[in-house]
Amino acid sequence: MAETFLIGALVPNDAAAVRYLAASLRRWFSPADLRAIDALLKKNVAGWVAHDHAEENNKHTLVGFLLTAPTPDPLVREVAWMGVDESWQGRGVGTALLDRAVASAAADGMRELEVSTVAASAGYAPYEATRAFYHARGFVDRRTDRDYYWPGGDRLLLRRIVASGQMDAVVAHSDSAGLPGAPDDGG
Repeated sequence: MAETFLIGALVPNDAAAVRYLAASLRRWFSPADLRAIDALLKKNVAGWVAHDHAEENNKHTLVGFLLTAPTPDPLVREVAWMGVDESWQGRGVGTALLDRAVASAAADGMRELEVSTVAASAGYAPYEATRAFYHARGFVDRRTDRDYYWPGGDRLLLRRIVASGQMDAVVAHSDSAGLPGAPDDGG
């Protein structure tokens, strides 16, 4: 029987499991990241969670999470944190979580979804797959912020259109889209 998972909205009772899963993903989340995730969870943040669907004894274990946050631009929502249990990576959990976030953002009238990750220029191998994941799901490079995470730890900001018919607004909003090191336009 194929393993399946269930996607649902994040609820307060999920916080401990999200913290536990994030802490297990040490190659991606530093102690500072874990503190930031914890602070966001304490704000009753919006997001999605994935649980395995074990039909035996109806036990469900958290296998992924995606937390969202507002940005200074009221038409852009941020994917603040996302993680998938290493044993579940490559099985569609991250895609399903992201699809829910995209659908939710579009339903809420958002224009774009943005995410930050470690840039290729940082030379940190665990994030190669992360960047490829977002690129394969329609995110495009917006800008690179030098030394953002640590000296040499550049941040890549990516965005994806979530509402159809919004391409003209996006182009007008950011004529520097995809240019590494382009100045921040406030959005």
